[in-house]
Amino acid sequence: MTYKRLLLVIAVMAVLGLVTVWQQVQTMRWGYRISESVEAKKRLLEEQKNLDVELSAFTSPSQLLVLAQKKGIAMDYRLGVNMLDATATLSVSSHKTASINQ
Repeated sequence: MTYKRLLLVIAVMAVLGLVTVWQQVQTMRWGYRISESVEAKKRLLEEQKNLDVELSAFTSPSQLLVLAQKKGIAMDYRLGVNMLDATATLSVSSHKTASINQ
């Protein structure tokens, strides 16, 4: 082999080696990004689950009644009115009253 040909082979092998190393580094970086995304998704799903539980607790009729009593709001479902400290009344729509009674 001639001297120039040998240098060309060495240069090509060096470039291929550098490309291989670069490709491995990129693969590792994307792997870390994917892992972080999977963990973030798990955290967000857990947070969503907790918020759904909290929402259901605040929308259940029994929990709303407890919260209303703590705030001093008397609920009379038969009449369809809410009384705040027995001084102010707010009417509740009849279809909500009917659905609560059922």
